[in-house]
Amino acid sequence: MVFHNIQILRGVAAILVLVCHTNLMVGPELFGGFFLIGWSGVHFFFVLSGFIIFYTNYRSCSSPSQFLPYLGKRLRRIYPVYWIYCIGALVVHFVIFQLSGWSLITWVDLNALEVVKSFSLWPIQSTKTIIPVAWTLTYEAFFYLMFGLFILLPKNVSLGLALVWVIVIVFSYFMAGREKTPLETLIVSELNLEFILGCLAGYLVKTKKHLFGKGWIRGFLVFGTLSLAFAWISEWKNLFVVSETTQLKFGLPFFFIVLGTALHEQASDSVSTFGVVKRFGIYLGDASYSIYLIHFIPIVILVALNSKLGLVSAWVEFALILIVVLVLGCLSFNMIERPLTKRLQISFAKQ
Repeated sequence: MVFHNIQILRGVAAILVLVCHTNLMVGPELFGGFFLIGWSGVHFFFVLSGFIIFYTNYRSCSSPSQFLPYLGKRLRRIYPVYWIYCIGALVVHFVIFQLSGWSLITWVDLNALEVVKSFSLWPIQSTKTIIPVAWTLTYEAFFYLMFGLFILLPKNVSLGLALVWVIVIVFSYFMAGREKTPLETLIVSELNLEFILGCLAGYLVKTKKHLFGKGWIRGFLVFGTLSLAFAWISEWKNLFVVSETTQLKFGLPFFFIVLGTALHEQASDSVSTFGVVKRFGIYLGDASYSIYLIHFIPIVILVALNSKLGLVSAWVEFALILIVVLVLGCLSFNMIERPLTKRLQISFAKQ
């Protein structure tokens, strides 16, 4: 089953991150910093990724022959498009530098080692990539490898390893000690719990849907939405009335939203009817990867341009940047990501 509403949520997650970075770079004080909490879209992505990977690969679990096809498909999904956008960012950087002497990419040293680490997504800290938001892809790739254990190993063994992993993550969170290496940080990061929450949602939708009637589904959606609003406001106003652990503050609300959304669509009798707004939402979900990867560089350029020329006020700048970046993201999807993905699918299907 194709979950169109889940695809729409992917677009929402990308737009949350977009408005966060736009608010941050145009001016953190703009709108009282309300949209800065859009960084929570990263947590949304992680829960969604866990759900999608589990649901679409459930039948492959404990089937070792499916591991290489699964891994190849996952790596092709992340790397080729990402590499092209990295190259594009470097080209834009060097062109701008040659024309104006202004360094666009200042958040990472552009030496050979750092470029290789960026392209490989080797475990690195959050701002040490050519495309700053790409640090999340390191977690995505690691999660794909971990889920591969469910395909390689018997279910009881893989479930036991997953339980041990959760225990290690929780234990590591509460134990203060020496500074961890980037690889250790990756393995025991609480962010991995959000992937696991997504997998749990996928498991419930795939195997336990008969347990949840309309009342349960509405309850999941209402609870998820209200707890997300509560977490957003508490973070915005620094109320500290909910857990400071973002995996609980935002991961759990997104878990209930994803679970309720998938169950609702699965139970709906009208999933095949789409209006213009829903079609556009699905399209943004399809384009979410490109929007997410390309948005940071254009924001930096547009903010620097308006800072120098003073063409528009801050709130107009905010609105224009959102429109321009969304258009660029959609164009990138249409002209780069979608054709490349189709070409790769055809190429590997012939092998």
